[in-house]
Amino acid sequence: MVIRLLGTSHISSKSVQAIRSEIKENKPDIVAVELDIGRAQTLQAKNVKKEIPWQMLPKVGVFGFMFVIMGRFVQEHLGKIVGVEPGSEMKEALILAARSKSRIALIDRPIQLTLRSFSQQFSFREKMLMVWDVISAPFMGKKRMKEMGLTSFDITGVPSEDVILNLTGHLKNRYPGMYKALISERDVYMSKSLMHILSKEKKERETMAAVNEVGPESSEPIEVKILAVVGAGHLDGMKKYLSKRGVEFEVVEY
Repeated sequence: MVIRLLGTSHISSKSVQAIRSEIKENKPDIVAVELDIGRAQTLQAKNVKKEIPWQMLPKVGVFGFMFVIMGRFVQEHLGKIVGVEPGSEMKEALILAARSKSRIALIDRPIQLTLRSFSQQFSFREKMLMVWDVISAPFMGKKRMKEMGLTSFDITGVPSEDVILNLTGHLKNRYPGMYKALISERDVYMSKSLMHILSKEKKERETMAAVNEVGPESSEPIEVKILAVVGAGHLDGMKKYLSKRGVEFEVVEY
């Protein structure tokens, strides 16, 4: 069984093209995406009104709700600059998976749980730091970008591994609660989801072999190809988690 990890940028046309090429050339049996059922339905729905989701406020807390609004604004603004709708690569993965008759697996944690965790773990210190960072951004923005190695950052493509590690390292040091809720906890959740898929596929194969009264050692090996499409910021954590547990995987380079 083969897991191929494809790291994306949510506003990159290059990521969309990489997914097209990967599905066309390697024809995965399962396409696993960084989505939960709610986000997948929203992404696929037509003529969705972009209204403020006030109904989420009591479920995710004030700061979780604020993060949703801020994140949506930033992604939509950057998406307009590069001409790519945020989440296009995930939408493309769902469409092509269905078209190629690949099974679809939604491997991310429910957004409500993630935002609730964010609200609970975002400390008072982090809140004050964020207020300061927002206020000082017009004066200190270039300096901070240089510290993180982002002086020549191309938002139309996927950042290099070094840039991603700099970004996530900065986030972890400055906003540890945010990092835990938005990055590390989801790295573990999505890795466990992939491991569950592998375990399920293995059991199904063993059951089929038993029904056919054929031992696994004497039957033809069945290769199950899994393509996991996740944000590039999750690759490092997922690779470490899977490696520690002896799970074999490959990273798609593009």
